[in-house]
Amino acid sequence: MNALSSTIPPYAAHPAANHEIPKLRVVHVKEFYHEPVKADTIYLGPGHGFGSGRHPTTAMCLEVLERLLSDYTPEKVLDAGTGNGILAIAAVRLGAGHVLGVEKICEDVATARNNLRLNLVQSKVYILHGDVCNLHGTYDLIIANLCPDQITLLAKVLEERLSEGGYFVLSGLRGFEKDRTLRLLTGQRGLILVEDLWDQAWSTLLMRKAARNR
Repeated sequence: MNALSSTIPPYAAHPAANHEIPKLRVVHVKEFYHEPVKADTIYLGPGHGFGSGRHPTTAMCLEVLERLLSDYTPEKVLDAGTGNGILAIAAVRLGAGHVLGVEKICEDVATARNNLRLNLVQSKVYILHGDVCNLHGTYDLIIANLCPDQITLLAKVLEERLSEGGYFVLSGLRGFEKDRTLRLLTGQRGLILVEDLWDQAWSTLLMRKAARNR
């Protein structure tokens, strides 16, 4: 895997961009879509599940993923709380090897699996109906766009699944939850903060787990 580009400083805090994603477009389509699938487009069908691409947390995740994956190629990616699968699909579109999307809500799982079919990425993305707390193994990149009331607990669980040298995109943070979660992950858990984006009241963090000295 490649190291993160030197164009991203060790730590950068800034407002999110205008959510113009140069490589990826998000297009909402009807259930039966027969046009050719384009590599720069994420197709989302109707159905239950968070992730329209318009919410600030999703838009910031897309912004971070595009910048990160321009110079980093993770083989194993976890999308925790995948919703309709938009971020899992984005990761593959941007070059990730394989993605596991985990979702507890049954209706969201059905929507996400349909979106995989629309985007022809079934061979690279698998949607699991389950709880991220029950996962094993480690991942080179973890993406988690979560509800604020879940973040502190789940962030700690997810950090344990992050491989050495891996990256953690965490979104859905606001107010004191951001400060508390950041103290936990960078203080107690030793993650390195790479980027801190904000839009309106929402924040998205990009962190890295340092490799241990052998």
